[in-house]
Amino acid sequence: TEKDYGVPKEILKKMRKEFEYWYPFDLRSSGKDLVQNHLTFCLFNHTAIFSEKYWPRSFAVNGWVTIDGKKMSTSRGNVTLLKDHVAEHGADPVRMELAFAGEGVDDANIETQFVETVKERLLSWYEFAVNNYGRGRENKMRIDQWFEAVVNNVIKEVDEAMENLMFRTAIQKGFFDLQRNLKWYLRRCGTPNKEVISWFIEVQTKILAPFAPHISEEIWEKLGKKEFISVSEWPEYREIEDEGILRGEEYIKGVINDIREIIKVTKIKGKIVYVYTAPEWAWRVCEIVEKKRNFNDSIKEVMKDEEMRKRGKTVSKLINQLIKNRIFSEKIDEEDILKESKNFIEKEIGMKLEINKDYDPKNKKSLAIPTKPAIYIE
Repeated sequence: TEKDYGVPKEILKKMRKEFEYWYPFDLRSSGKDLVQNHLTFCLFNHTAIFSEKYWPRSFAVNGWVTIDGKKMSTSRGNVTLLKDHVAEHGADPVRMELAFAGEGVDDANIETQFVETVKERLLSWYEFAVNNYGRGRENKMRIDQWFEAVVNNVIKEVDEAMENLMFRTAIQKGFFDLQRNLKWYLRRCGTPNKEVISWFIEVQTKILAPFAPHISEEIWEKLGKKEFISVSEWPEYREIEDEGILRGEEYIKGVINDIREIIKVTKIKGKIVYVYTAPEWAWRVCEIVEKKRNFNDSIKEVMKDEEMRKRGKTVSKLINQLIKNRIFSEKIDEEDILKESKNFIEKEIGMKLEINKDYDPKNKKSLAIPTKPAIYIE
């Protein structure tokens, strides 16, 4: 009361209101060298003075800062004042540089070349975003669905990283990995789908906003948005309906890489690539192996089928191959995927592609297993 403390009642009420507003604090972040003193005594003091509802909710601990792997010191001449660093490189690149330097109790390492690299990447993203928003083709392709699925997965991963204060991970997945996937998407389709690319530009810019707010706000305004990006809704994760879309694209990448590897090893200069996909029965075996994950249980289940029993050693060999190569995949339509991406694959390998033709002079077809088609070049 006012009488007890000699403080006017209105001031006491105001103090109480402010205390209730700020306490309990959600997070205290500090260096790992302070765990045994400051942070420990913070717990002691709060539990001694306050009731449990006002106790600290969480602590975050970080390492020390190094420059290019070396400790900062005036004798080394590698100490840079933050204001000078920002004046030289700009606020957004420096924010990205610091957030990407490290996470957790590991020592943060500021790489001096990174700030220039990220500055170029941010400017490049600005140009792409303002020049491609609201533009593209109208029709929808399989690759558009793949890109949507990839971006959705990244939204979920970035959410989790941000919640756990893993900012380096958030930047890696939410910017660098997304940009790499964007390059593949554009490489695959040439001209992006208008709706998909516009949605992606918004998502990418929103993910960047906490780290590079100035250029993100500039992009947001250029896109014709009226409100600030800082008060817009965070990208919402949407459950992926067909995981096979993701597996299908990885399959295409794998086929291209396998063809290139064969050419590299054999030094062959062919004109036609023949690709033979796994037969239906092999996929039935694969689905059982995907569930059982070991040879004994898989062979026991597979051999309940009379057709499989007739194949005998061929089935046993396939199960061993699947387990050895850790091919635990749900079924994808390999032939359909190859046909849909035929033009792209031919462009990538510089040869004509033939799929599941009867022509098979080296009996390669018998070597095909799920997700790993047999390949013959001549």
